[in-house]
Amino acid sequence: MPSMRARPRLLALALAFALAFALAACSEEKTVPATQVVVSVHSNLEVGAQLSRVDVEVRDAARGKLVGTPRVFKLSAGKPDDDEVSLPFSFTVAKGEAERFRLDVIGYGPLGPNGALRSVIERKVVARFRTRETLLLQVFLDRACFDNVCTDASTCYPERERGVDAGDCGALPEPTLVAIDPGDESDVWSGKPTAPGQDAGQDDGGAAGRDGSAAGGNGGSAGTDPDAGERPDAGADAGTGEDGGALAGSGGSGGTGGSAGTGGTAGSSGTGGTGGMDGCVPTGETMFQRLAGDHVNEPQAPSAYNSRPPSSGMHCPDWGRWAEFTPQNPLSACHFLHNLEHGAVVLLYNCPSGCPELVELLRDVIADAPLDPNCSGLGIKRLLITPYADMEATLAATTWGYTWTSNCVDDQTHDELIAFITAHWGSNAAEGAPEPTVCEHGEILP
Repeated sequence: MPSMRARPRLLALALAFALAFALAACSEEKTVPATQVVVSVHSNLEVGAQLSRVDVEVRDAARGKLVGTPRVFKLSAGKPDDDEVSLPFSFTVAKGEAERFRLDVIGYGPLGPNGALRSVIERKVVARFRTRETLLLQVFLDRACFDNVCTDASTCYPERERGVDAGDCGALPEPTLVAIDPGDESDVWSGKPTAPGQDAGQDDGGAAGRDGSAAGGNGGSAGTDPDAGERPDAGADAGTGEDGGALAGSGGSGGTGGSAGTGGTAGSSGTGGTGGMDGCVPTGETMFQRLAGDHVNEPQAPSAYNSRPPSSGMHCPDWGRWAEFTPQNPLSACHFLHNLEHGAVVLLYNCPSGCPELVELLRDVIADAPLDPNCSGLGIKRLLITPYADMEATLAATTWGYTWTSNCVDDQTHDELIAFITAHWGSNAAEGAPEPTVCEHGEILP
């Protein structure tokens, strides 16, 4: 039996354990995301000349009745004041009693008669909550819909989709929302983004080189593009071991960071540090503003697109077969963009002197990729391989609105490509292709 003197000590020890358990429980609880939707608003309209204010209304999905108080966001083209935001900006919609809600995002532009603002663009969607998950919904205010405010029962489509021509009004879409991991909600918030050219990847890549990891971190995304520049510190966790440098000799030079931005356009990812022993830099995935997918009769200049390789935009009427194209007969961007419009992922490589090991890796990726979510019944995987010289990366994958690039060819590359494919093709994309369920082979042969 414990002595009288030992009892206070035992009691204190028990209380300490109880307190530690309670704190751990609270800490663990914080890692569980709430049932909510983070809405991120982007636009390619010119702030001030075309867009001055954005109003947001949350409505009952079934009846269209307003839920709560509308939010007003005054836009700034420069450094925002306390009552202003810069594009892109974000906000959160918490779950009420209903499982679905309708979101109306109304943009107001140049002054109308008597100095009043007039609505110039409106985007509406119906979104669905998922229990105990934080989801991301991205809304684009696109030039194709400028000066076209639709009725309550419809919204403007910035590109041809669901049988609606670009710039016309159609039924409200209900997009698939991507889940955000706990803690990532803050990465979406960008009410006051970094000014152009500032801190674009300066802290990235160098850490990986310093500790001798095999590859530098991913470069910070270029510029202040809402889609490409929301995580300037991505890759900072690439190899942070205290003794990594000793294991890898002098390590990589690293620290070159992301390349400078290109202003308001959707810039590409930063280049990152040169990294560890062999200079292999896995640049990673970037999301770009989706351009209107109009049909054209001849190939367009690379400058007509906002990424290299291009991931959306004008394209030729014909598309390629789900096959492997060769350096003697590559599939042009004008044609493979049409494949992307149909929900495909295109795998590209750029090696003027030839790279059979890389091509073999891409073949393995297609063989190992899971069934196409939309076309498995036909035995078709909407994947193709083609050389593509007009890009800096050695290896790339592109789908509608997203690219993945790398200079690495290893087992990790294989796995990253599989992950990119399963995340973005067909109906799985958070911002899906305009025609994500078209499975037919194209007319162009390898």
